[in-house]
Amino acid sequence: MTEPPVHPDVDMSVVNEIWQEWEQAPEVEESVEEILDRNYYETISSYDPGAGLDRWLRLRVRGSDLPVGQLDTDVLRKLLNALHIELQGAARRHGQGERPVLRLAGFSGGSAVLHLVPGVPEEAPDENQMAMVTDRLDALIATVTDLHHVAESGGDLRRFADHENLLKGLREMVEALDSHDLELDLTWRGAKGHRRTSHLTRYARDYVRSQWEEDEQSEVRQVTGRLTAIDLKGQLTLRRTAAPRSYEIKVAGEDALLGLGLELGRTYTVEVRSVVRRNRAGVEFKPSHHLIRVLGAEDRLI
Repeated sequence: MTEPPVHPDVDMSVVNEIWQEWEQAPEVEESVEEILDRNYYETISSYDPGAGLDRWLRLRVRGSDLPVGQLDTDVLRKLLNALHIELQGAARRHGQGERPVLRLAGFSGGSAVLHLVPGVPEEAPDENQMAMVTDRLDALIATVTDLHHVAESGGDLRRFADHENLLKGLREMVEALDSHDLELDLTWRGAKGHRRTSHLTRYARDYVRSQWEEDEQSEVRQVTGRLTAIDLKGQLTLRRTAAPRSYEIKVAGEDALLGLGLELGRTYTVEVRSVVRRNRAGVEFKPSHHLIRVLGAEDRLI
């Protein structure tokens, strides 16, 4: 096989040196699309510092039984609702009171791809502020993709335990994917051309389910309060007025409840077993209280 002709003006030693540098250089983690976006942003922002690219969020749903370009409406609703819960949780984590807004801008084939765009623009600086545009949604997406990375790598989800909505949104997302054995790729492009990506594969789904397994702890305690409600299905409510808090206490059935002879409006001291449930991700559920016995009654308000 003959070698292709080389142009007489080409210094092959230089060409070989360039190839060696290329082969020895570290692999670039950015995609070609991201590199092009960044270069384009740098070009337009050099002429107009306030210029930016259109921001968008893409959700690609993959599954062996998923028709190309089609997605069950129930799964679509669950996915978007789960994403909304995740973003709300991220907003609370970042101290943002406003609800993040996204709009569905398109649906295309290639698995099933949802195209979303922000419903609110970036925030331009005031006259007295530094000339810096703020994109709050970008920070929220960063938190959501971080959450997905932890789930996909089998990391410690308790990092997010102080913001239950984030974890609940992740759980909702996993349940939506589980319903049709799907996987999710999320890609966000910011106004400066940067991208944030995350994946939720079958491994992440299995891991999140395992982290939702609950541990239970209980303690016996005394509760004093005014009886404000009796539910014949087997529950009574005691309320403290000094420190406004209600205790919904379960009783073993209607007959057991009626047999106590309790009167609405009176103050009772009861002994209960309080049960606290917490999952491996650190989410603590509302405690339940179970009546052991009534210790005493009095007429004064608590």
